[in-house]
Amino acid sequence: MSLSRRLQRLYRSDVILPFRWKLAIKVCLYNNLGFLFTTFPGYIAYRQRQSLTTLRGLSAEQHDHWLLSQHKTLFARAAAAELSTFLASALRLHFGGHSSVCQPRCNVIVVVHNKAELTYRCLRALKDQLDVDVHLIVVDNASTDSTVDLLNRLDGSVVVVRNQANHHFLLACNQAFDLLKGQPGPIALVNNDAVLEPLALQSALRCLERFRSAGAVTGMVVHPDGRLQEAGSVLFSDGSCLGVGRRGDPFDPLFNVRRPVDYGSGCLLMIRSGLLAQLNGFDPLFAPAYYEETDLCVRLSDQGWQVIYEPTCRAMHVEFASSGGSLASVQALMEANRLKLLQCHASRLRGQPEALAFDSHDPRQLINHLHSSSRVLWIDDHPPNRQFGAGFARLQDIIETLATAGCWLTVFTTNSLPGPADQRLSSDYELLAGGEQDLIHLLKQRAGFYTHICASRHHNLALLDSVSSVFSAERPVFVADVESLFSIRDWTRQHLLNRGAIASLPEPAQIPELATELRLMQRFDRLLSVSESESTMMAKATGLPTWQVGHLLVPHPTIHPFNARQGVLFLGAIHDPSSPNLDSLRWLLEEILPALSAIDGAASIPITIAGYHQPALVADLYHQLQASFPQVTCLGFVTDVSELLQRHRVFVAPTRFAAGLPHKVHLAAAHGLPVIATPLLADQMGWTPGDQLLVGSTGVAFADAVVRLHTDPSLWNALSRSALQRVSAECDPARMFAALRAAFDLPDGC
Repeated sequence: MSLSRRLQRLYRSDVILPFRWKLAIKVCLYNNLGFLFTTFPGYIAYRQRQSLTTLRGLSAEQHDHWLLSQHKTLFARAAAAELSTFLASALRLHFGGHSSVCQPRCNVIVVVHNKAELTYRCLRALKDQLDVDVHLIVVDNASTDSTVDLLNRLDGSVVVVRNQANHHFLLACNQAFDLLKGQPGPIALVNNDAVLEPLALQSALRCLERFRSAGAVTGMVVHPDGRLQEAGSVLFSDGSCLGVGRRGDPFDPLFNVRRPVDYGSGCLLMIRSGLLAQLNGFDPLFAPAYYEETDLCVRLSDQGWQVIYEPTCRAMHVEFASSGGSLASVQALMEANRLKLLQCHASRLRGQPEALAFDSHDPRQLINHLHSSSRVLWIDDHPPNRQFGAGFARLQDIIETLATAGCWLTVFTTNSLPGPADQRLSSDYELLAGGEQDLIHLLKQRAGFYTHICASRHHNLALLDSVSSVFSAERPVFVADVESLFSIRDWTRQHLLNRGAIASLPEPAQIPELATELRLMQRFDRLLSVSESESTMMAKATGLPTWQVGHLLVPHPTIHPFNARQGVLFLGAIHDPSSPNLDSLRWLLEEILPALSAIDGAASIPITIAGYHQPALVADLYHQLQASFPQVTCLGFVTDVSELLQRHRVFVAPTRFAAGLPHKVHLAAAHGLPVIATPLLADQMGWTPGDQLLVGSTGVAFADAVVRLHTDPSLWNALSRSALQRVSAECDPARMFAALRAAFDLPDGC
């Protein structure tokens, strides 16, 4: 068993572990070295705290406060040492200078007053932001430490405003806003005691681009000890506020889902520049600081804009390190500005929750501002990840489409043990996992919360049906996502084993098991199918509303013509011994490649095999392929297959048993790469042999088709154009969205 799997099992076991141990395990799984360095000092501090329990008799809250203070001290010391080294060198920090054509521009405002060591760490992280052209505005509020020396080391797209007195945060920000009027790109506020992760600004920018209703974006902010400071912030009816999940677990699935929030902290907040101009920046009523960002976000909301919490935008924040003054004076200022906020927005605040009644672990309270009323629980084998193959590219497209429409999504996996890296793969959904009892517990805990429950694949349909008794009152809408009719796949497999020939698409009456599979669907309310033929069959047999939700692909007409390409590509995932792709590889080895080698000049055609393949299942096949056919290259898993699809001349899909719709054929055709498949796949897709693709039902016929397509540019160009036209019609994003909107009751205009 791998170390990663052992750590995952340890984390999910009943063994009682200290919080710090659990966090360390999660960080190791996530492989985030930046947080790892703050975790191990945290473990030492944890051990010290344990020893203080009997010596001082501190409460748990006091222990936690002491632990956090130790981390702040460790961070400040390390930052001071790094600043000293930097100032003693000839190095400089350079910003911007990237091509505006390739990278989006983001204007970043940092207000500073002393604390040069923290400012250095902040600026260094901003300099290292990936895929963003940072235009930096630094407002120095009359610093008296080495801040001046540090700011003199800044180059590039930087403006430094040097105030002769301390204007504090609010007025200094308004100074910067005035400088940025009319400038392109959104404006990000970043505290000088915040350290952004490398993709933070990119994530926030993408969120603004994707969601037209977003006026501002905030991110996940963690304390130096790795615990949450806030996952977005909530505003209460008395004007007080709270960082959601404060001092909680940053890997909690609930806090890793994108959602609208009341406001975002000014330590990390990106705003559309045009909106800032309309609102005239921060209201000077809240000077010198505190509640100014809350007021700004409320005013944005009053104009119909959302503030979106994007958990993939992350930063570490040394809270209150840049505020100056005593904690008591800070608290007094916050209380005074709370009363001002209460007075300014009395009618709005009456609709906010009460502080004592708020539970940040209740999803009902976290998503109370969603425009859409659809809350979907999706049950499937694995998380949505197109790299996994086996229909999960389609699932990822479905989840992304629903999330863009404003749905709350919980993905419950039944055949995987996801870790923190899986959870942070996307903020479109909350990721949970387990078996039947875990699902029952979730449904009871969130009774009345979900509006729709969708199960995908026949065994998950059976699982949902088996736990449906948990709904004592009105149940959610049950949706069956039939990724493929497994009885058809099993029938075509048995036909191949018994007769040694590839079956044509059978009639329903030929498959006795199909009736059982269709009867299970009748216990649902709505059906989704992947292919037109299966959709027609299911609707006729069940009488239920049925929508075809196939693949989502945007055609990419080939940038490489026939003469710039070479070779044959096989692409497909192999997860288990019954995989159709495993049978395809065997057929390729045993019949197609020998037949190809017998054709004059064809033995030199290069063959590439790629895809996620379980090593134990393919090791012998790889060895035989490469030993017998030196023109074969086995790549295994490839992160981005676009280059392969653009470089090869022929795509082969030698699938001899299957159901549903082959995503890889659509994917190849979308890149302008002509396909050779079996008659079974052509029937399932409804594509015409000789028009959109070529077919081969025997090894010899398949090999002949490979040579013909690999050597005939006229045929190649004709098939490429025709298949692209079919993909444009069948894989249109608008077509998928229309079906999902009807199936999940999404409002018009979303």
